[in-house]
Amino acid sequence: MKKKIPFIVVLLAIIGFIIYTNLTYRIEYNQDSALGNTSGNLLNTGLFCEDDNKIYFANHLDNDSLYVMDTDCTNFKKIYSNTVSYINAEGKYIFYNRENRKTESQVKSIFAVNTVGLYRIIKSGKQLTSLYEGHVLSASLLGNYIYYDHYDDKTGLSLHRIKLDQTDDTRLISQSITPNGFSGSDLYYCGTENDHYIYKMNQETLATDIVYKGNCGSLLVQDRYIYYLNLDEDYHIWRIQTDGTNEMEVVDEGCSTYNISLSGKYLYYQVDAGGNSRFCRMNLETGESETILAGIFTSIHVTSNYIFFREYDTNKTFMIPAGDSNEVSVFEPPVLN
Repeated sequence: MKKKIPFIVVLLAIIGFIIYTNLTYRIEYNQDSALGNTSGNLLNTGLFCEDDNKIYFANHLDNDSLYVMDTDCTNFKKIYSNTVSYINAEGKYIFYNRENRKTESQVKSIFAVNTVGLYRIIKSGKQLTSLYEGHVLSASLLGNYIYYDHYDDKTGLSLHRIKLDQTDDTRLISQSITPNGFSGSDLYYCGTENDHYIYKMNQETLATDIVYKGNCGSLLVQDRYIYYLNLDEDYHIWRIQTDGTNEMEVVDEGCSTYNISLSGKYLYYQVDAGGNSRFCRMNLETGESETILAGIFTSIHVTSNYIFFREYDTNKTFMIPAGDSNEVSVFEPPVLN
């Protein structure tokens, strides 16, 4: 004769399962001031993101899949096999742009999952959730909203924001904007259609004001400064204060991309000068600059311990210690299952 399981045991098991499910799937919100990545990293497509003593990154040796490592570049773990960019990590979640390369068999399959879009995943690699299924040019996190450059056939390119719980998807600006320039509750950005002025939008009121009338691109916000490429000055790096005053030239050579250390002391930048192209570092306190490596490099990313950058033609990734060291090494993370 089979023993019957006591009703109280079944009831407790059900209650335990409900509590576990609620805790596991409950949305956890951020503080309103939380930022998902640095302004400079997002300017460089957000392939590295440091949060809570971990670095989340796109592994260039594994089709830019999502990985995590310690800040000293040890203890690697693969989180998810997606081709990722614009990584934003904060609190419980990682947010990113997925741009998987669809194979011919996937194109023909009725079971093929969407290969592009804006996604949320728990840092453990569980509960992958689609926030938007479509092409996303760039994305960033402020508080509990993801700001992203949205594209569809009807409206074209425009800046949207969506809450991390998949609600309140709203179009903010009917232009293609890289939303990487947050300072407090203000988003600074360069116009892309009628002019290239620097604007700011308050994220509480959504009011927009002109900050600086210039021909500007590739904006980066660091502390009280806005850095940008001056398009009238052959893409030299300039800066102004966040109130639009005190304009000054920082780098007097044509540059393609740049980033600033977390301390705000060092500017890392790529000079485009034909046979004299090179990756450089400037001490912003003294104005002294030096060449780190000759060649053409992109995707400059800063973390607390290291600076990462990619060679343009080969996608090979290099790293140097943060600070004044010139010790260049190749970043070769493992490829994991």
